Amino acid sequence: MTPRPAPPGAKDAPAEPHRDDQHRKDPAPTPAGKPTPARAIAARAGRIAAREAAVTAEGARHSSTQLSRWWRAEDLSTQYLTAFHLNHQHRMWKKQRNTDLREINTQLKHWRGSRAADAFKQRKQYAKAATAVRTQAFTPSPPTPGDVAATQAARARNRHRGTLAVLAISTALAVQHPAPALELATGTVALATATAWIQGRRPTTLRPTAPDLAFPYRDAPGHPDTPTADTTPYPITQATTPDQAADCLARALRAENIPLAEITDVAHHPWGWQATVRLAKGTPTALIDKAPDLETLLDLGQGDVIVQPLRSRTACAILLLRQGDMFADMPPAPYLAPKSISITDPAILGASADGSQLAFALAGLMGEIIARSGGGKSTLLRALVDVTTACHDTVTMFLDPSGDGPGPYEDAIRLTSLDPATIERVLLWLHCLAAGRARIRRTLHMGDSWQPSADHPAVVVYIDEFPKLTALSKLLIASLLLVGRKELVLVFYAAQGATSAFLGSNIAQQPALKILGPCRDVDVKAALGGGRIDEGWLPHRLNPKAGDDLRDCAQVYIEGAPGMPDEPVLHKFHHIDIAEGRRRAAERLAADLIDLDPASLAAAQAAPLPDFVDLDPDDAPPTWSELLRLCGAPGAPPAAAPPAIAQHLLDAFHTYANPDALTVGQILAHLRTVDPDHWRRWDDRDETDRLREAGKSLARALRTAGLTLTSTRLPELPGKPSGYRLADLRADLQ
Repeated sequence: MTPRPAPPGAKDAPAEPHRDDQHRKDPAPTPAGKPTPARAIAARAGRIAAREAAVTAEGARHSSTQLSRWWRAEDLSTQYLTAFHLNHQHRMWKKQRNTDLREINTQLKHWRGSRAADAFKQRKQYAKAATAVRTQAFTPSPPTPGDVAATQAARARNRHRGTLAVLAISTALAVQHPAPALELATGTVALATATAWIQGRRPTTLRPTAPDLAFPYRDAPGHPDTPTADTTPYPITQATTPDQAADCLARALRAENIPLAEITDVAHHPWGWQATVRLAKGTPTALIDKAPDLETLLDLGQGDVIVQPLRSRTACAILLLRQGDMFADMPPAPYLAPKSISITDPAILGASADGSQLAFALAGLMGEIIARSGGGKSTLLRALVDVTTACHDTVTMFLDPSGDGPGPYEDAIRLTSLDPATIERVLLWLHCLAAGRARIRRTLHMGDSWQPSADHPAVVVYIDEFPKLTALSKLLIASLLLVGRKELVLVFYAAQGATSAFLGSNIAQQPALKILGPCRDVDVKAALGGGRIDEGWLPHRLNPKAGDDLRDCAQVYIEGAPGMPDEPVLHKFHHIDIAEGRRRAAERLAADLIDLDPASLAAAQAAPLPDFVDLDPDDAPPTWSELLRLCGAPGAPPAAAPPAIAQHLLDAFHTYANPDALTVGQILAHLRTVDPDHWRRWDDRDETDRLREAGKSLARALRTAGLTLTSTRLPELPGKPSGYRLADLRADLQ
């Protein structure tokens, strides 16, 4: 049937919707970014499953730990083992008493039927013996720590035997009846999973209640109402399990009237025991004060009870009971190839008492090392030098007024000085370097602090035997501690004490990094501040090296190391022997030592002197090249020509036909003809005063020129005047 055509002029009418479309609605569009309900439910289910899986895994770990404790019978407390041991004594006593009574009754029956003449007498004796046995009271013997340990070991053996027997029977039954065994195994796995989930939610600790005693105590003198175990302290060496170690420590603490709340986290290490002690009142200061007495009760050596209070738990402290070398298994210092690291990289310097690595970066640090003779200052400095001489962005210097120097690393150090006067000039130049860098830092787009790189290296200066420096050197170091950090002109100094008597001023608390080895208690207070000993900072209890016995050499407490908590934790620095140090130094010298950048050198020459330094015009700070030549540094640029003052001295000797020596007066006579404006300044004074001032000016001119030549007495000349020898001048110029 064909449809009729629409009448002319009629508008197109909308098509009639299909009947099915009248009952169907378009679904509402889902907002962008919003998950569908199904996905939301699935995501939530996934989160719940992950959470419950984590709970179950944690419960499984906890259950495994508890089973391990059960297997070793460590879940049995000392009170449990004591009561078990006493009950065992009582059982053995009853068994023996019953045996004795049976034997007596047998004898009584025999003598009752006997017609012997002495039968009555024998019956009377055995009846009396039976009465004595029946009325005999049980007197327990309190167990010793050895008895408690033996009881625990016996209980563990019984558990092992019972477990093996059950496994053997179960295996035999499973072989004979596999189908029921499989169903039982499936149920066991489900039960174990449910148990793990419950333990993850609400963990429980295996700790059986001590059994009741099977015998009463009589109210009589010498018989307590309730039996108690022996609480006498005993040496920690007798402890073989964590529970025994906790019992041993608890006895010692209570013997010293320390308010003990609990001992937890007991762990055995190759070097001894570690435990966390919580006090019922007070602070761990009581533990620190009683540490020497605890060493006596636990039969340990001096300094072998180490207390580490916890800042996060003011009532708690970690106790380390040291029976051997805590760092015996410390790996050697890692090998560092030349120019393989940056000063901004954390460097491994040793190990910590908790077994972790001692590692931190040296960039931006000013540091001090305080330790008595034999405390390991040389070892500590050597470990630090090993790191900085391997950096591709660091220039290393070493200053030592005692004359010992950097030892095997000398070839790897850019500049070394052992002369106190030369050290003054090096420190003055370093101060100018820091001041100059502060002026150019922002022009180099470095921001608020110097950014080390191979093109603009940091400078690290190690200073040994700080007390032997001159007064000016100490002032310069104190100022560098203030102005050098942001410019990466870093100072690390070492001394045998931290008081002003050693350092010359109160600068011990100024550096951020403080490394304290075996020292005195006054050094702890001077370096860290008052009250720090009560917080567990105990380097004064460390023992320095004595002869070939290293003791606690190179063991330290550290404050201010970046990335490490300022907790009183014991650390030890790596020891690098002389042969290995020389080998590493030779490699780094062969790879070319790091030198300073031209921008820094130019800035140092243009920088002003510090306010407290007043130099003579002819005693200006040397240039970097002059410093290198003055210190005899490897690779120092050669002088283009002898300094002017040296040439004047050579001319003076030539004028007098090159004698072995010239007096200061003879040299001055020649200099007055060469540079009258300078050397005739003292002509209006008497002869003695004129020679003294001219001699001082001559000495300053020689130092400024980078020469080490000094005047000396000339005993071969009349009056033994001061002068200079030609051989010394020529040797200095070479």
